Amino acid sequence: SRIEERTKVLVAKNQELEGFTYSVSHDMRSPLRAMVSNAAIVVEEEGERLSAEGRAKLSRLSDAATKMAQLVDDLLQFARVGVREMRKSPTDIPELARTVAGQIDPAHGTIDLKITVPQGTSADVDARLVGMALYNLFDNAAKYRAGTEPAKVELGWENRFGERVFFVRDQGIGFDMKYVHKLFIPFERLHRDAEYRGTGIGLANVKRAVERHGGLLWAESEGPGKGATFYFTLGQAP
Repeated sequence: SRIEERTKVLVAKNQELEGFTYSVSHDMRSPLRAMVSNAAIVVEEEGERLSAEGRAKLSRLSDAATKMAQLVDDLLQFARVGVREMRKSPTDIPELARTVAGQIDPAHGTIDLKITVPQGTSADVDARLVGMALYNLFDNAAKYRAGTEPAKVELGWENRFGERVFFVRDQGIGFDMKYVHKLFIPFERLHRDAEYRGTGIGLANVKRAVERHGGLLWAESEGPGKGATFYFTLGQAP
C-alpha cells in the first residue's frame, strides 16, 4: 500500500540521517581535541610571554572547544543509540543499577542510591542501552541535586496497566510541569549553562533507549525545589 511504501521511505531516510549524524560527529572529534591540547601546550610553553588578556582568550577558546567536544560526544552517542543492533539478554536490573551508579563523574556530584526493586529482578533487555539510560538518569540527579550533599536517588518499580513500570526518583531541584514536554527534546534545556553544565542530550538518549525496547518514558514533578520522578517501561510483564 502507499502508506507502507511511505513508511519504508521515511524509515530509510531516518536511518540515512542518523548515519550522517554519526559520521559527522565522529569526524569532528579529532579537530576539537587538537584545539584543546594545542591551547594547553601554548599556555605551558609560551605562558611567560603571553599577556593576561592572551591567556584569558586561550582559556575561553579551550573552554568553548571542550564544550563543543562534549556536545559532539553526546550527539555521537545519540546517533549510536538509534542505529546500534539490539542485543537482548536476561539482565539483573538492581545489579546493573549499582554498576552504573559507581561510574557517575565525581565532577557532576555524587548520589546516595536506594534500590527498592527486589534483588535479582531480571528483564530481557539490551544491557548496554538500559545501563546508558540509568546512567543518564542518575547523572541527571547528581547534577541537579539541591545543595551540596549527595543526591538521594531511589530506583523502584510498580505494576501499572499490567506492565512493570520502573522509576528513578530524586529530591533535587525539580521542574515546572508546564515545561515537561521539553525534557526529552535534544538540546532543549530548562536551566542556563552558567547554572548547570550540560548539552541537553542525556534525557533524549534515555527516551531513545527506552523506545527501542518498545517502552514509554515520562516525568513528573510537584514543582521547582520538590524533586522529580522519571518513569519508564521496557516492554516487560510484571
